[in-house]
Amino acid sequence: MISASRARLVIPVVHMVCLLSSCGTTGSVVERHAGTTPPSGQLSTLDLGLEGNGPQAEVDVSSLLAYVRWLRAQSQEAQKHELRRVEDILAREYSPLEQLRLGLLLLLPKTSFQDEARARQLLRRLSPEDVPQEYLGLSELLLVLLEERDAHDQAYARLQQRWQAEQIQHRTVQRQLNAIKAIEKTITERKRPPTLPLDDVE
Repeated sequence: MISASRARLVIPVVHMVCLLSSCGTTGSVVERHAGTTPPSGQLSTLDLGLEGNGPQAEVDVSSLLAYVRWLRAQSQEAQKHELRRVEDILAREYSPLEQLRLGLLLLLPKTSFQDEARARQLLRRLSPEDVPQEYLGLSELLLVLLEERDAHDQAYARLQQRWQAEQIQHRTVQRQLNAIKAIEKTITERKRPPTLPLDDVE
């Protein structure tokens, strides 16, 4: 059963999954987050509750949503620049914040660097010793929703395959029926007595 603290994260995380899927970026988002650097003061280590005392789940999730909106509003070149920046930081030292950011970056749709498998690995590696419980809950919810999306995609693919198979079967049956009708017509015409020309009728 999901705890009350995790339940409060469900709607924001669903929104985040929508932002990380093929949902369109609205004009207001582009206008508000059109800069080439992340929103000022958002997703800093302190903002995310990764240092200091006292988790701030609602503020943290809002910051994550703002970061994802900002990413969606950027050009592919700016997104690649942010990817390199985050990877450079992680190459120098481990940072739970940058690991979380990298996971979100790799989930961005329609990018040359999209890598859901790697993103899921990064989200799963978040450790209770490094991040507040709220972040583990956030990561778990995001992973669960991604898995459910995959399950729905697979179910849709199966339904589509079944529909295509039924359409092929329907066309095959229709061709067989047309062939039978053509044969019946030929047989009927052969049984019909020939019609004599009027000149031959006395």
